This record gives sequence, C-alpha cells and structure tokens, in this order.
Amino acid sequence: MAHERVAAIGAAMAHRLQTSFNLAVGSALASIGITLIAGITTLATGKTAVLQGVVHLVIFIAYLFLTIVP
Repeated sequence: MAHERVAAIGAAMAHRLQTSFNLAVGSALASIGITLIAGITTLATGKTAVLQGVVHLVIFIAYLFLTIVP
C-alpha cells in the first residue's frame, strides 16, 4: 500500500492525474475487497471462530489507525 501511495503522489506531482486517480481507486478497491472477503467467509457458515473475530478486529484497528494517521 505504501508503494501505491508513493506512485500516486509522484504521478500527481508530474501532472498525470489520471494515473494518480487510477492508483488511488485501485488501492481503495483492493482494501474493500479484502474486507468484503473476510466478512463473507465469516458469515457464510453461521458460526464464527476466535481467529475470524481477531481478523475483523485487526481490520478495524488498521482502519482506525489509517483514519487518524494517514
């Protein structure tokens, strides 16, 4: 994710806004997709394990951290 951020900032500074936008949207969609897959696998069986709960907590903590410290 850090590499995509550096590439997006570099593209924006070089006035290649379409490339910068594509990198930012692609990164966001990848993050949403990972979260969606974790949610689907947890809810598909009707039962949850401790490990699945920990995965959701880690995703939530990462979200909070990246919201506060971008």
